[in-house]
Amino acid sequence: MQPPRVRMRSSISGEDSQGDGSSPASAPSRMGMASSSPVYPCPPSSAATTSTEAPSSENPFEPSQRLPDTIEGPLPGSVGVDRRIYIVIVGKQFIPSGTCSRTMTGTFKERLEFNGYLWKNISQETKMFYFREFQKSFYWNSSIDHLVYGIWEKRARVRYKDFLNKLHAKGERPRYISEDIWANWMQYWSLTG
Repeated sequence: MQPPRVRMRSSISGEDSQGDGSSPASAPSRMGMASSSPVYPCPPSSAATTSTEAPSSENPFEPSQRLPDTIEGPLPGSVGVDRRIYIVIVGKQFIPSGTCSRTMTGTFKERLEFNGYLWKNISQETKMFYFREFQKSFYWNSSIDHLVYGIWEKRARVRYKDFLNKLHAKGERPRYISEDIWANWMQYWSLTG
């Protein structure tokens, strides 16, 4: 079965192509062309179905929340002029996910707390420090500002737990953790197993 064709509009010439690489001979190549608002095709998926279909339990999008056939703006993972990476939210995840996760883990190493052996013990001040550092590395469409912190916090909680589990499993104090913090964390881990 062939994937459905996606109709694209060239932001330079205004002419249509069929999504299979064919385009009118007069349309310039999009390679290397800069545009303030390029249009990219979305990959074919169950989310790109028509709104006349009944939503299935596998499709998390209601008909009014379906993804558009095209995305306007920068591609997720592209680097802006200020060297920050553009991210989008798909479901409850940031895209590019791996880059966001690695950045979060790196930020944890910059500021650790004495009782930071659990995410819930970390002060709000330190959590805000982590989020501000995240903001220094990434940017997003301002229309999703209200969603970003909540998703970041859930993702950071999971990443922090993984970060601690790896430290605990290794059992050796890294140089970025002070001796008093490490001793307190080791004491906690010895009591909890």
